[in-house]
Amino acid sequence: CKSLPSELIPKFRELVEKIVGSKKDPNKEEARTKKDKEISETINPDNTAYVMGPVTAVSPRGKWNLTFTGDSNLFMELKEKRVVVEATNLKRIITVPDNNGLYIYVGLQLQDPIKLGKSKYGIVLFKLHVKSNPKIEWGEALSRLPQRVQKLKSENKSAAEILTMSWKVSIEKANKTYFASSSSKHAIACTVKANSGTLYPLRGGIFYIGKPLVFLPRKEIEEIKAARGGTIGSYFDLCVEHDGTLYEFGMINKSEQGPIQGYVQSLQELRSADERRSQNKKNKKGNCNADYDAGKDDRSRGDRGDDDENEEQNEDDDDDDDDDD
Repeated sequence: CKSLPSELIPKFRELVEKIVGSKKDPNKEEARTKKDKEISETINPDNTAYVMGPVTAVSPRGKWNLTFTGDSNLFMELKEKRVVVEATNLKRIITVPDNNGLYIYVGLQLQDPIKLGKSKYGIVLFKLHVKSNPKIEWGEALSRLPQRVQKLKSENKSAAEILTMSWKVSIEKANKTYFASSSSKHAIACTVKANSGTLYPLRGGIFYIGKPLVFLPRKEIEEIKAARGGTIGSYFDLCVEHDGTLYEFGMINKSEQGPIQGYVQSLQELRSADERRSQNKKNKKGNCNADYDAGKDDRSRGDRGDDDENEEQNEDDDDDDDDDD
């Protein structure tokens, strides 16, 4: 950089960052590590609502022992590996069955990815067998949680239901009202690049279990359409643009074209309804602000006191003139 003119150095550095990635913020990484350590130190009998395990996870992969605390944080442990899912970092829960009906997937989508080794995970995904629950032990801190969570013990809920209902956040579930495959399943097989996976078209968005593991919220999808799958006439692609990134779910069997087109239409109708609600909220907020400003003007005029009586009268007269117009 020293041989470059000084005015070009910032542009050069910006270009390098775009190519190789921007530098990590050591302060942010250190703060996250410190907070995770603080939460892990709260794991004790007095602060344990329940312990569950081992639980199979697809992401991060492994069989983890889970501890849910009285602060609604989830502590995951596998040998020397530790992961903390903070209640404040949880964005939504996604729960779907596999097509064979043997397993339930429970996904925890996070606002900020958690770090494990060199990898980062935006979704923690558990895979639980419907007929064999992991061992569950209830702790003293259960009494500190909301009643809906306390009831899970007496109602003898499954591990999947316990994980799904432990937090009060948005829950996305598979629903055949919005999508059912040609064989009346919740999901269809597809590929992303060279990786095979399973696609769940949900009311709230699109969930893909594969590589990459992603959930694309309906409200953040910019465009969605079914397209021909190249030269192979028996397959087609579903193209979804989300946050400036194009996802191509390919090699979808042509027998699913009707169900997918129906889903795309339903999603577009829901998105249109979202836009109308959003616009109505903006209009309502604008009206409220206008009413507030008008009231504020009235109050300010009323608080000036007797010394400004003549000025107030003049302003009132001007207002009357405006009303007549």
